[in-house]
Amino acid sequence: MATNPSKASYKAKEISERVSKARKALGLSQEEVGERLGLTRAGYGHYESSRQPFTVEQLFHLARILEKPITYFLGIEVGLGEQEAELVHVFRELLDDEGREVMMDMAHTLARRRVPK
Repeated sequence: MATNPSKASYKAKEISERVSKARKALGLSQEEVGERLGLTRAGYGHYESSRQPFTVEQLFHLARILEKPITYFLGIEVGLGEQEAELVHVFRELLDDEGREVMMDMAHTLARRRVPK
């Protein structure tokens, strides 16, 4: 089954827009992100402007750098809200075992403090 080039280009543009939004939300420059990917600012700019599509490997690296689940960039709904998906991503990808334990303790403490409606 052949991929429709205009659909592929549209998807690449959507991905690039999400990457740009996530980068700006963290206050990072194109140069900073590009450097972490091993690219020059200009080289990275080609990807973010969707002149060149991001590779799967780059998207995995961007997920870590920009603290978002890869599903965010791909526009895949996973049955979680954006904040919930971000919490799962942080828990799985960014925290070490000690950080996960602290996060779980915090979640349990907050759940116990919850006031019934």
